[in-house]
Amino acid sequence: MRFYRDAIGLRLIDEWSDRGRGALFEASDTADVELVEMAAVPDVDEPRTTIGLKIIGVDDVHARVMAVGAKIKAPPRTRAWGMYGFGTFDPEWSADQYLRARHGTRERS
Repeated sequence: MRFYRDAIGLRLIDEWSDRGRGALFEASDTADVELVEMAAVPDVDEPRTTIGLKIIGVDDVHARVMAVGAKIKAPPRTRAWGMYGFGTFDPEWSADQYLRARHGTRERS
């Protein structure tokens, strides 16, 4: 939970561990992100889930993600289609994220 709350900056709405482990985060005024640990899913070496988030302040979020020790999949960069962002792995959930600049914001190129 700390990764999404402290490093990414999402607001934690609720979390539970009485019937499995999970959390609900506010992603925007109209969208939430729910993470649910699935005990029945076989353990694999690579992530089974990918989450893409449009964020403001890609470089600042990248610095926070690095500070919590998360493994970086791809550093901040401008992709061929013009999107600026970076990829990381969630150290708690083994999910794969790609974080990119929110539309209309100015980010380093």
